[in-house]
Amino acid sequence: MGILFFILGTYLLIKIFLIGVGVGVGVVLHWLLPAVDLGMAILIGVIATGLSIHFYTRLTAFMDMYRDEDIEPEPRPILTLTPVRSTVPRRRKKPKPPS
Repeated sequence: MGILFFILGTYLLIKIFLIGVGVGVGVVLHWLLPAVDLGMAILIGVIATGLSIHFYTRLTAFMDMYRDEDIEPEPRPILTLTPVRSTVPRRRKKPKPPS
């Protein structure tokens, strides 16, 4: 449960930061170029929301990568290879009859 609150808190921090940057850039754009109005700030907010969702999914994938390493893998059986002898018996040569 704690990891869920950690991920949610991180998501909210990223979202607040990105929306704050988006609003800040929108205000600066409106101050520098009066032609840029509130619509541009809303567009920046939408882009910030999209980026925050992107970072959230990357963060959860990153957390899953470390969560899998905490689980100890099952021990694999040790296999030993022994040479296999032929099952077909060798033929013995018959002695030649004396001539």
